[in-house]
Amino acid sequence: MCNGILAFEGDGYVHFSEGDYDYYIEKRDVRFAETASKVETTKAKDIGARRKPATAGNKLKWKEARELEGIEENIQRAEEDVLRLEAMFSAPDFHEKFGDRTMQLVEELESAKATVEKLYLRWHTLEELKGGA
Repeated sequence: MCNGILAFEGDGYVHFSEGDYDYYIEKRDVRFAETASKVETTKAKDIGARRKPATAGNKLKWKEARELEGIEENIQRAEEDVLRLEAMFSAPDFHEKFGDRTMQLVEELESAKATVEKLYLRWHTLEELKGGA
C-alpha cells in the first residue's frame, strides 16, 4: 500500500508527496506548470527591467557595485540552504524527525530554489551593466 511518494525529479531535486502515484503525478504537473509560469513571469520582468547595455556613460551605480561584490557569497549561502533542505528530505529518518513539517519544508525548499534563481538572474544583469556585454 502506497501512502506517499519520494520522487527524485532530477537536478538533485527530491520531492515528497502524500498519497498514491496518480495523485503525485497530478500534483507534479500542476507544480511544474506553476513553476514554468513563475519563471516566465520572472524572465518577463527581468527583460522589462533591464537597462541599455553599459557604455562609457552607463556604469554601475555605487549601490549596484556593492551588491555585485557580495552576490557570489549570497548565491553560495542560498545554494547551501537548498542542499541542506534536500539532505533533510533524503535522510532515511526524515519521516520520524520531520514528518509533521513536510509541507512546510517543501515550501521552504521551493522558496530557497526560487531565491537561488533570482540571485543568478540579478548577478547576470549586474554583470551585463558592468561589462556592457
